[in-house]
Amino acid sequence: MESPTALQLNLLGDLTVEDGGTYPLAAPQHTAHYLTHPRQARRDFAEARWKIGFLQRAVPLPLPYGKLYLKLKK
Repeated sequence: MESPTALQLNLLGDLTVEDGGTYPLAAPQHTAHYLTHPRQARRDFAEARWKIGFLQRAVPLPLPYGKLYLKLKK
């Protein structure tokens, strides 16, 4: 699993998808919000339909997001 490009994140991140409900594709709130509301981070991550994109948008650092997602998935 590769990390998405900046263009992919900008074009697709704020979209919503319908999958038995309406869910954000990868639209995290600001990192500062999650530092004070960690349960919200968990909920938003669970609702996101594009987990790797969510991680990369939430923590915009040069990290191996695909590998991080696989670790979180276990």
